[in-house]
Amino acid sequence: MRTDLNLLQTFVTIMQERSVTKAAERLFVGQPAVSASLGKLRDHFGDPLFIRKSRGLVPTPRASELYGEILEPLQRLQALTQQREQFDPLNYVGTIKIGLSEELEYLKLPTLAAELSVQAPQMHILSRPINFFTAFDLLKNADIDMAVTSNMPSHPDWVAKKSLDSFPFKVLYDGASRRNFNNLSTYLKAKHVHKSYGGQARDVVDRTLAHAGHTRHIAVTVNHFASVPMLVSGAKLIATLPSHVADSFAGQYDLKSCPAPFDIPDYSLALYWHRRIDSNHADVWFRRKLEQLLEGGL
Repeated sequence: MRTDLNLLQTFVTIMQERSVTKAAERLFVGQPAVSASLGKLRDHFGDPLFIRKSRGLVPTPRASELYGEILEPLQRLQALTQQREQFDPLNYVGTIKIGLSEELEYLKLPTLAAELSVQAPQMHILSRPINFFTAFDLLKNADIDMAVTSNMPSHPDWVAKKSLDSFPFKVLYDGASRRNFNNLSTYLKAKHVHKSYGGQARDVVDRTLAHAGHTRHIAVTVNHFASVPMLVSGAKLIATLPSHVADSFAGQYDLKSCPAPFDIPDYSLALYWHRRIDSNHADVWFRRKLEQLLEGGL
C-alpha cells in the first residue's frame, strides 16, 4: 500500500486529538472514514499505533516514533502545495490552533470570532490557554499553530516572532474607595490580589518592589483573571495588572484604575509561530488578522 498524504494527515490528527471522533471533527469527515484510515495505517505499519484506554487513545512507542518523523516534513509539504494556490478565506475549511494568554482570550477572542464569522465563515478556531512556560513546547509539538503571550527576551531558533504592543501596569481598586493608590505608602499598606502565572507565588511586581526594598501584602493568589474583579469589588483588596486588563475590568465592574505608584517594566506581548508554517497561506492570513487586532489597541 502506498501511504498518501491524507492518511498521514489523519494519523497526525489522531495523534494530536487522541480521539477518532475529535479527529473526524477537525478533518471535517465522518468518524467511519477516520476509523477506516486508521485501519489502513495499522496494516501498513504493522502496528496497532493506538491503544484505547479510559482517558482516550494512547499511542504505542511506534506511533510516537512515527509522529516525530512525519510531522515536520508533512507540514512543509503541505505548505509547498499551498504556495501555488491563492488563499480564499471565504471558502477555507480548516482549523487554526491558537494559544492565547488568558486575558487575551477573554478580551479579544469575541471580537476575532465576530470578524471571522464574516470573513472566514468556515474556519474553526481552536483556542488553548497558554503562558510563557508552555508556549514553546506546544508549538514544537504542533499542539498550537501560533501563540500570543509575554514578549520574552529569547526564543528557540525554530520559532519566529513578531513583537506587539506594550502596556504599563495599573492598580485596580473598588470604585467606592477614597484611598489614593497613586501613593506608594497607601499602596503598600493595602491587601493585594495576586494573579499567578504557572503557579508562581511572586511576579514582576514583587521583584520590582523587592529591588527597591519593599514588599506588598498578598492576601489572595488566584489562577484566573476572571476571579480578580470579584475579589476587588467590595473586598478592600487591590490588584496590579497590565493596563489593558485593569481598564477593561474597571469599565465592566464599576471599579477604578490608576497608574502604579512605582516604576515597573511594561507588560509586552509577542506573536510566536513555528517556522515550518512560515508559508502556509491560512496561517499567514490568520497571523495578519491577529496582528491587526492586537496592534489596533486592546
